[in-house]
Amino acid sequence: MNEPLMLEDWDGEEPAPREKVAFWPAWWWPVLVWLPLDGWHSRFARDLPRRLPAPDAHAWSSPEVLAWVATAAVLLAALAEAGFYGMLWAARGRRLPIAAATVAVVQTGVLELLALQVLDAARHGAGPWAAALAGARAFAPDGAAVGAIAIAFGGAGLLALARCALWAEFQSALTGSRFREAFALTCAVWFASHLAQWWLIELWVGSALPGRGPSG
Repeated sequence: MNEPLMLEDWDGEEPAPREKVAFWPAWWWPVLVWLPLDGWHSRFARDLPRRLPAPDAHAWSSPEVLAWVATAAVLLAALAEAGFYGMLWAARGRRLPIAAATVAVVQTGVLELLALQVLDAARHGAGPWAAALAGARAFAPDGAAVGAIAIAFGGAGLLALARCALWAEFQSALTGSRFREAFALTCAVWFASHLAQWWLIELWVGSALPGRGPSG
């Protein structure tokens, strides 16, 4: 007697998502944080003396000290961004390790440094390639006055999109979530934050105009 034919169960549960790759070991973190921060410090040390008034005799206002202060601000901003996303993931019932997430944010910031390098090259004649990579800000001459929307969304280019995708992949690995969920969350936060930046700049510029201040 022949054995009964066993049909495959197509109504079974959806297979579990693929196992996420392990994050960098903790003993690598100081190196992974220091290398991008050193790049930011070099950038600030080069640019700040050209953009700020001549420093006085106080040591705290020297270009080198200001460059280190700006570099520390980059690290604090990365910590704040990681903490904000940590709260968002906690609201979704998942845990985002803040220390590891801060390392990831600092790492993804290298793409913004790369975008600034593209802008430097575009100073000699911006082309479509520069705008595609670094955003429409590539067409603005250095020091030229631009509108609030250009300040807020002028950096929307392929490198900004790559930064969102890389940061989403890190979040996906650290929280065990799917990439599309992390990427959608990251893009939503990016758009909302830049929309708020546009509104705040418009508010600040409007209040600075004659007759538009708090008392006007």
